[in-house]
Amino acid sequence: MVKDSKNIDIASLFAESAQLRDALIQRKAHDVVDQSFRAGFESTEHMVLKSAVINGLLKTYPRDQISVEQAIPVEEIGDGLPDQNRKNKPDVRIDSKLWVEVETLRGLSSAGSDPFLALEAKLRNRISGLKEIEEAWLLVPSDVATLATSQMLAVTRNMNLALGPNKATIKFGFVDMMDGTPVFFGERQEARVAPRVQLSGASWRDEPKPPTWLTFDDIAGYSDLKERVKTDLLDPLFNSEAYQQYDVHANGLLLYGLPGCGKSLLGRVLAGIKELPHRLLAPSDLTSMWLGEGVAKIRALFDWAVKQEACLLIIDELDAVAQQRREYNMHSDEKRQVNELLVQLDRVAGKRVVIVATTNYIGGIDVAILRSGRFDLKIPVFPPNCDDRAEIFEYYLKRLEGKGIGGICDLNVGALAENTPLFTPADIKAIVWASARRAIRRANGTPKLTQTILFEAVQEQPRSISSTLALDWCNAVSCEIGASNPSVVTLMDEIACAYPNLSAEAPRSGGKH
Repeated sequence: MVKDSKNIDIASLFAESAQLRDALIQRKAHDVVDQSFRAGFESTEHMVLKSAVINGLLKTYPRDQISVEQAIPVEEIGDGLPDQNRKNKPDVRIDSKLWVEVETLRGLSSAGSDPFLALEAKLRNRISGLKEIEEAWLLVPSDVATLATSQMLAVTRNMNLALGPNKATIKFGFVDMMDGTPVFFGERQEARVAPRVQLSGASWRDEPKPPTWLTFDDIAGYSDLKERVKTDLLDPLFNSEAYQQYDVHANGLLLYGLPGCGKSLLGRVLAGIKELPHRLLAPSDLTSMWLGEGVAKIRALFDWAVKQEACLLIIDELDAVAQQRREYNMHSDEKRQVNELLVQLDRVAGKRVVIVATTNYIGGIDVAILRSGRFDLKIPVFPPNCDDRAEIFEYYLKRLEGKGIGGICDLNVGALAENTPLFTPADIKAIVWASARRAIRRANGTPKLTQTILFEAVQEQPRSISSTLALDWCNAVSCEIGASNPSVVTLMDEIACAYPNLSAEAPRSGGKH
């Protein structure tokens, strides 16, 4: 007898309970199995539970009334779709009286998912069949029933609400494997309300802030790029009726360019369009260190997209997901991920599902991904030209003016733009913030920005784009849009101005892609 409950080793008790459960399952696996029993690709635990349920039901119902793993015909469902035979396939069924679903929940758990939400979604797919049954049992292993009573009651509560007051009653319980009878936790019970979790630690953990969505107004400069995205990408989505009869639309948009030029920012702006469902994805959302999980992630994502149509999928750093398959050191599972992405891109072709991807390294993306039909729009994002830089300087300086820093109206942003060739938007933001800090340090009262302070910051701010990086990208983009393109010519002039001592190499017509 334990005198002090505080000394009970809960972990040891759970471990012993798990060992006893496993031993009982192994013993019951060797019992006599009724001829009605059928199984698919199920775990041992699932098959043993189902066999125990069948043996228990045989005490009440004749064998010929018990259907195991048999689909309910479409005509019995009423409003069922042609694929409902697959969805409405109860583990055990007694005519229209009883539907028994055995669920271990072991296979519904995956990284980042709630197995109970997944279970409810699985049951909702079968709701048309459940409406034709008088009563349904949802049976789980005893450890799940004990540790997740509130969650399971919430599942049955939500399903009973979805079915309506005059339809089947779903009861939740576990199987007493000694005699095959279910032990229920009650009918139509409300789930217990969990106590409010009190968090301690850093203040930012207490009340997470909702994401701040951006708009096209948050992108300074780049007027041509923004206009092309609106007309070629968004207009067919929002005005589908005007384009549908002609079957002309863009399947995907690939933004490629040098680092810091605003590709990811444009992706975040597109993700902030409230009228469209979207997913903003990092490479980790589509890949995994576990074999096969990356392929499953990609397939699940596109399953969601097809159901949401119309929608946007924004994939940042596509080269990390769709690498060249001819790389000698590429793992076979990584190649399967690229193959799956190719299949899914073809699957959504012609649908109102638009893929927007960004990359700094277009040469690292598999050539099959890049072909037309998968990414119809391939737009290079150049470093900002002089006019763009003036707008970007003005954008960030106005933000400082709103914070109370003076002298903004007296600044010559045109002169700043002319003296910052090949500076990216990220570089310009760093210059403005550094100037503001310098003005605050020097101020006796209200901080005031001057042209001198800004030019001091310009002299100290290194360019993100090196001469080698600029020339290599210029050569690559020339292969896509031609060396005589005005943007390419402007970029070469900017490179010569930024690096006057450089013997600039003209774009080669046969440069690598």
